[in-house]
Amino acid sequence: MITVVCNDNLGKKVRIKRNTDDTIGDLKKLIPAQTGTRWNRIDPKKWFTISKDHVSLGDYEIHDGRNLELYYQWSRHPAGHLPPVSSPVTPPSSPCLFLKTYVNKILKVAKKKKKAAT
Repeated sequence: MITVVCNDNLGKKVRIKRNTDDTIGDLKKLIPAQTGTRWNRIDPKKWFTISKDHVSLGDYEIHDGRNLELYYQWSRHPAGHLPPVSSPVTPPSSPCLFLKTYVNKILKVAKKKKKAAT
């Protein structure tokens, strides 16, 4: 058993006991029990090394007392929270796109009124 210290530099420091043959994914699923964040949002790094979930701690040379930095992924969607593919009405993803579609609809209505008037 080794002790891995995870620090997010925001005031949360977590100590987790794991075996060296456990995977990074197993470690990521134990961190939220103490921090409260979702496991798929956590990205533990050692010297900015991007770690894969299926690789073991021993392969990344994570030994007893090793400090890992926790980074949070805000741009990725977890698999369960993606919008459905065949939704009948898809809202625009950004305010700029919303304004563009709204202005285009107004222009189409204005063209129809102008055509009807002539």
